[in-house]
Order: sequence, then C-alpha cells, then structure tokens
Amino acid sequence: SWDFGEKVQGGSLVLCLSAALLNLLYLVPENTRIMFQKHVLEKGIRAGGQRPGDIEEDKLAELNKSPQYRHLSQRFVYAHSVSSLVNVLSLLCSLVHVWYLTSHLQTI
Repeated sequence: SWDFGEKVQGGSLVLCLSAALLNLLYLVPENTRIMFQKHVLEKGIRAGGQRPGDIEEDKLAELNKSPQYRHLSQRFVYAHSVSSLVNVLSLLCSLVHVWYLTSHLQTI
C-alpha cells in the first residue's frame, strides 16, 4: 500500500507525463501550423526580414489591417501561452518528484 508521499509523487509523475504528451502531440504542432500560416501571409506582402518573423514596421501596419493576420496572431499568442503554462506545470511536477527523492535519501 502506498503512503501519502508516494501517491503524491506518482500523481505528479503521471501529470508530468500527461503535460509533456499534450505539448508534444497537440500544442506544439498547432503552434507550428499557425506560425507557418502567418509566414505565408508575411511572404505574400514581402514583409519578412532575414529570418521568419522579422517584419519591417511599415509592413507590420499593413499586415495588421488584415483580419486574417490579426486572428492568426491572436491564436498564436493564446496557443503559445497555453503551451508555456503546460511546460511550467511539467516543471512543477518534476520539482515535486525531486523533493520526494531528496526527502527519502536517508532511507536508501
């Protein structure tokens, strides 16, 4: 039978794995898809600089007039924020695991 600490550690590891899979299988591909759609619109008006995402000031104003570009930008910010929060959750779960391990070093 598991004690409370083992249950917390087990639940934390399951949550960590779930968060990593959510990020890997859904959030990152969705972010990438949205980013590439934005790049297509940027290339359409030749707004790109040396790297994708580098946009000249005057071209950015032109892009922001497009409802489609604004919608993609909002979706990207939202999806990227959720992905970042899931990463933080995964980090916290890992910290719980490290705490559990360090608190039981004496019993090894």
